[in-house]
Amino acid sequence: MSCPHATGVAALLKGAHPDWSPAAIRSAMMTTANVLDNTKSPIKDTGSNNEPATPLAMGASHIDPNEALDHGLIYDTSSEDYINLLTEEQEFQRTVTNMGDGDSVYVAELTALGGLKASVSPERLEFSKKYKKATS
Repeated sequence: MSCPHATGVAALLKGAHPDWSPAAIRSAMMTTANVLDNTKSPIKDTGSNNEPATPLAMGASHIDPNEALDHGLIYDTSSEDYINLLTEEQEFQRTVTNMGDGDSVYVAELTALGGLKASVSPERLEFSKKYKKATS
């Protein structure tokens, strides 16, 4: 049931801030989310004996529509930001689309988190035209 609730809050935010992009709305919702439940206790992970949930188990937490509505700082994102993220993703096979005009070259840069091993293949993507796709 989180999807209809999140969608409803996003629609309310768009009505209040028609100039905000979808990324700005998502940012406001995620950065104002609350990590405490309605009893002011840490959100529990029902899949692990009701231990406090990790970020992987609870996502961005509980949406707080009032805080999101009057949020002071939002992280906006452009299409190019998403394209750059996809070319730097290390854990999954991804398909990227060149949105640049004409010839474009992308070189992956990798910074692995401590204790993890990661690799990039291929390290360089070259495109000859706009909207061309590549999967790696």
